Amino acid sequence: MNIALIGYFKSDAVNGIALAGYHLAKHLILQGHEVFIYYFSQKRADCIDDEGIHYRYFKQSYKGVYLDKDFVTFLKKNPDQIEIFHLHSVFNLYNYHVSKVLRKNGLPQVLTPHGGYSPQLLQRKFLLKKLFFWLFEKEVIRNAHGMILVQDKELDDVRNVGFLGKVKVIPNPLPLDSLHPLARVPVNSKQLHYLLYLGRFDMEHKGLDLLLRTFKILSQYRSDIHLFLYGDGKDRKDLEDLVETLDIPRVKINAPVYGQEKLKVIDECLLYIQPSRWEVFGMSIIEAMVMGRPVVVSEGCYLAETLEKNAVGLVIPMEENVAAELILGYINNTRSLRNEGDKGKKFALAHYDPVIVARKTLEYYQEILISHV
Repeated sequence: MNIALIGYFKSDAVNGIALAGYHLAKHLILQGHEVFIYYFSQKRADCIDDEGIHYRYFKQSYKGVYLDKDFVTFLKKNPDQIEIFHLHSVFNLYNYHVSKVLRKNGLPQVLTPHGGYSPQLLQRKFLLKKLFFWLFEKEVIRNAHGMILVQDKELDDVRNVGFLGKVKVIPNPLPLDSLHPLARVPVNSKQLHYLLYLGRFDMEHKGLDLLLRTFKILSQYRSDIHLFLYGDGKDRKDLEDLVETLDIPRVKINAPVYGQEKLKVIDECLLYIQPSRWEVFGMSIIEAMVMGRPVVVSEGCYLAETLEKNAVGLVIPMEENVAAELILGYINNTRSLRNEGDKGKKFALAHYDPVIVARKTLEYYQEILISHV
């Protein structure tokens, strides 16, 4: 099968969507299929990476206002003989234009919203989102022959925005080849006393203000505990200012880490924490679980329900005093903490293996193609 993924995908991205798309492409190829990534850049270019992924870069317009004529012609002619197009993310003008061209030319397309239709995200910049939805996004939804969701809780979200077509829940694939402790670096068993956050510095979305306030309370009871944050994003300066304003001790805000350095950072942490106000998947949560590290997630994470149901990890409320009390009890029980890490690792390896994810995705592509004929 020839497959095209539409979007920005990269093996060393902070953005979980970019990372997930890359590893999906890689494992689709490993199962014997041709995969192309179509994206937009300042100039036209083609290349193939070491994994065999074909990249086609097309000329971008200002903020995706239109599609370059050459790309429209390229899609119509379909020289790569793409059998199914897979669009990622939502509220994206490029996706709107691409979906229109694909629909007009009878080319099957599926969409993975990656949680973009969650009520919390729809409320963010509400008036702009509402206007964009009625002008553009509604048509993207109508044009999709199917949707792949990464969590069960997304089903209500996509039904609420009017999609009534074929839906399949398939989680994001994990980069096990680079994250599995047995693959490249041995487990360092030397845990240091720091809580870890990896990801974008988006104060509201990721709940980083709540994390800092929670840690301030926690630090009063455990003077040996540190908080390390690794990432980048628009709110880095605000984070640094909040640490100073609240006079929070033992907090380090760092640049993002990749590869073996990322492995080391995860391996040596006491636990991983994801305090998001809303989070549909959270790649770093699963990465930490694969590394055998206990995880703490907020109620705003869609994954919280799954972890709670399977008794893996700790779920905390969006209230810093209660959250701090729960985390304190969690980290004070050293033996239980180690068992939590072991349970989480087994769960993650069983549910997010990229080979299984790629196979399920291919099966869904086939379903769409059969119904499209």
